[in-house]
Amino acid sequence: MKIGDKVQVWDEVAHQSLGWGTIIRTAHSMMSKEEIPLIKLDTGKMIWGNRCYWIEEKKAIEIGIKLFREIYEKSR
Repeated sequence: MKIGDKVQVWDEVAHQSLGWGTIIRTAHSMMSKEEIPLIKLDTGKMIWGNRCYWIEEKKAIEIGIKLFREIYEKSR
């Protein structure tokens, strides 16, 4: 994870996509000592990575390809 990475963001409670965003800053958690990203969504809203689920663009693409292949194989 680094500043400028594109990520897909999900609501923790409703499990709904909030859209795509870009990591614009990071901070260190006092509790867990982990790095937490500040994500600016394409809508302009900002959200901290510890208040949502997020995955990097590369991982989202990998998941999409895997799902496509599984669906394609089952439809044969």
